[in-house]
Amino acid sequence: MIILSCVRSNEKQGIGFLKDQRRLNVALTRAKYGLIILGNPKVLSTESLLWYNLLQHFRLQELLMEGPLVKLRPSLINLKRPDTGKKHWQNKNYSYKNYDNKKV
Repeated sequence: MIILSCVRSNEKQGIGFLKDQRRLNVALTRAKYGLIILGNPKVLSTESLLWYNLLQHFRLQELLMEGPLVKLRPSLINLKRPDTGKKHWQNKNYSYKNYDNKKV
């Protein structure tokens, strides 16, 4: 049984090292008998597409829960898909492109 604590407290409400896909992979693949993930799904889903997809999967399987441990119920939280279109500035005209080179 693995209990993965993703509870973070910081001013920016970011997930920091939890964005690293390798860390999540290790947690998921080491769980032989069960996995409990504790954290704020709103923050996790908006920071990482991997977390967003995992949490959506849990929701579809009715495994995304909320509430006190003695009274857990299916979560009704709306997960926001992360903005994956990372942008960078180019040349003097200050236009920007997505990394897939499509103009925005």
